[in-house]
Amino acid sequence: MKKITTLLFIFLYAVVQGQNNTREWPELNAYIQQQMQVFNVPGLSATIIVGDSLVWKSHFGYANLETQIPVNDSTLFGVLSIGKSITTAVAMKLYENNLLGLDQNINEHLPFQVVNPHNNISYFTPRMLMSHSSSISDYNIFNYMSIGDPTIPLGFFMQNYLSPGQYYYMNNYFNEVPGTNYHYCNIAPSLTAYLVEAITDMSFKHFARNSFLLPLEMNSSGWFLEDINTDKLAKGYDYVAGAFQPNPFYGHMSYPALTLRTSALELTNYVMMLLNDGLFNGNQVLQPSSVEAMTTIQNPNWGGSFGITGLGMYRRTDMGNRVVWGHNGGSITGYAAQIYFCNEENTGVVVTTNSNQYVDPIVAKLLDYAALIVFPDEATNITVNSFNANWQQAPGAITYFLDVAYDSLFSDYVEGFQNLDVGLTAFFEVTGLAPGLNYYYRLRASNGSDIGPNSGTINAYTLLTGIVYDEILSPEVMIFPNPFTDNLIINYSPDVDQQTKISLWSHQGQLLEIIVDEKIRAGNHQFSMSTVKLPPAVYFLVMQNGNRVVTRRVVKY
Repeated sequence: MKKITTLLFIFLYAVVQGQNNTREWPELNAYIQQQMQVFNVPGLSATIIVGDSLVWKSHFGYANLETQIPVNDSTLFGVLSIGKSITTAVAMKLYENNLLGLDQNINEHLPFQVVNPHNNISYFTPRMLMSHSSSISDYNIFNYMSIGDPTIPLGFFMQNYLSPGQYYYMNNYFNEVPGTNYHYCNIAPSLTAYLVEAITDMSFKHFARNSFLLPLEMNSSGWFLEDINTDKLAKGYDYVAGAFQPNPFYGHMSYPALTLRTSALELTNYVMMLLNDGLFNGNQVLQPSSVEAMTTIQNPNWGGSFGITGLGMYRRTDMGNRVVWGHNGGSITGYAAQIYFCNEENTGVVVTTNSNQYVDPIVAKLLDYAALIVFPDEATNITVNSFNANWQQAPGAITYFLDVAYDSLFSDYVEGFQNLDVGLTAFFEVTGLAPGLNYYYRLRASNGSDIGPNSGTINAYTLLTGIVYDEILSPEVMIFPNPFTDNLIINYSPDVDQQTKISLWSHQGQLLEIIVDEKIRAGNHQFSMSTVKLPPAVYFLVMQNGNRVVTRRVVKY
C-alpha cells in the first residue's frame, strides 16, 4: 500500500487547519493542531455542545492524504463502537412501545435459542446484551471482517455464531452465569440489533434509519458502504514506522456494533439528544425514561478501561473532576471517535478522526472549553447614562472579562471597558455613558488557565435625556409592524379625550418627525408615517399625554 511520510503530512497539515469555526477560538485550534501532531492524526472534526445548541465546530487536516481532500462539515468517519450506543438507543424505541422488555428473555423473540453451553442457561435479557454482561464472548471476532460490505445476513451470522452452526464454538461464551460479570463485547450489541429485526420483521439498518437516524437528521449516516456517499468517507490510516498507511474500507458480519459511518456534525445531533432527555429540534426522539436507563449504572463493580457501564453508554471518571457519559469507537481500521457529555455542566463534545489513536487530551480540553461558553442576556436597568450588562454563568468560570463598545465590531471601545475583569458574577453595571446612544457588550469566561471565546453580542440603548423609559407604552397603543420597512402604523385607542403628542426620534436623540400633536378624542385612531427615507436602524417612538412621557424602541430593516 502507498505510504505517506511524516514530513509530507506535516506540510499538508499546515495548509488546512481550523476551518469553519462557529466561534473565534484560536487558542483551542492551536492546541488541537499540536495534539494532532503528537498523536499522528491526519484529519479531525470536533464539536462542542451546550444545552440544545452547537456552539463550536472545527475541522483539521485531510480526509484523504493521497488526494489532499480536506476534512469538512460533510466528511464521514468510521466511528465503530459508537454504533453500539446507537444500536441500544434504537432498541429502546421497542422498549418504549412495549414490544421489548429490558428484563425479558430474548429467546421469546428469536427463531433460534441462545444457550450458554458451559452451564445450559438459556435466560438472556436485553439488559445483559446492552450492558456487556451476557456471558457472550467475541471469540474469533476479527475473522469475520471483510473488505467492503458483508454478504452474510445479520440473522444468519447470529444464529450460526450463538447456536450450533457454521461459526459456533464453545469459546463463543464465557463459562459463567449470564448477567453476573462484565466483558466488553461486539456480538451482544449486534444480537440486540437482530432482536429488532425479529420483532419488527424489518432489517435493522432500515428500521434504525427510519425510526432513529432520520428524526435525528443523521441523513448521511449508515452502517453499509452501499448506504452512504463513499466520496465523503475519510480514508482511515495506520501510522507505521514514521509513515501513514491507508486502510481499505472494511465491513463486518456483526455490523451494528462495528461499521457505523457518520460525520461529527451528525453525531453531534445524537449527543445533543441524549443531553436533552431525548429531545432534538422539538422532536422527542427518545423518551426521558429511555435516556435515564441508558445512563444508569447497572453494577458499580462492572468497571474496566471504558468505565462503569450503563445501557449502551460508559461512565468515564478520568477527565478531570467531571463525570461524563459517552462512548469510544475505533482504534482499529484507521479510525477513532469519541462522544461525551456532562449533565452537570450541560455540555457535550464530539471528536472524529481518521487515525487509530484516541485523543483524550483533546476531548478533555474541549470539555474545559465547553464549560467556558457564555450566553449574554438583554441589558436591564437602562438609564440615560448606564445599564446593567447581564449573562448566564458558565460552569467552568472563575471570572469574566467584559467588553463594551460603540460598534458591533468592537473596534471602538468605551474607555475602561475593554477586557475588564468583573469577577465571578452574572451582571455588571456599566456607567459613565452618554444618553441616547447605542452600545454593544460581550463577555469571555476564564477558568484561570484558559479563556473562552467571545460571547454573542448584546446591544443596549441609553435613554434620551428627559424621557422616561417604558417598554410598554400603554394598553391603548399598538405598533405594527415592528420591525418595519417603509411604513410605520400606530393604533391609538384612548379611553378619554386627551392632548397627545407622538414623535419619532433617532437613537442619538434627534427628533425626526412629529406624527401627531393634538387633542385626541376617545375611541380608535390610526396614524401612519412613511419611513422610506430612513436608513435601517433602531429608533424611539415617544408618546406624551398629560404628564406622562414614555418611549418604545422600533426597528427598521
